Amino acid sequence: MGALLNRISGWNEGENPFIGLFDEMFLGPLSEKETEELVNTLGYKAGLSFNDAAIEQVFKFTGGHPLFTRTLGSH
Repeated sequence: MGALLNRISGWNEGENPFIGLFDEMFLGPLSEKETEELVNTLGYKAGLSFNDAAIEQVFKFTGGHPLFTRTLGSH
């Protein structure tokens, strides 16, 4: 799943159509290698590349948290 789903059962427009459609899966922190793979994969899709020092800083700032890693990478 590439998208974050809202866990609220209802929206202003009515019932959340995604509740119950997907199974929740909570991710623990990524390893430094997994963080590198995530950053490089997303960077490749955007036409970007990152050196080792940049990836080390991403891991240092995010602690391997998947959402924080993706969010930092989008800025």
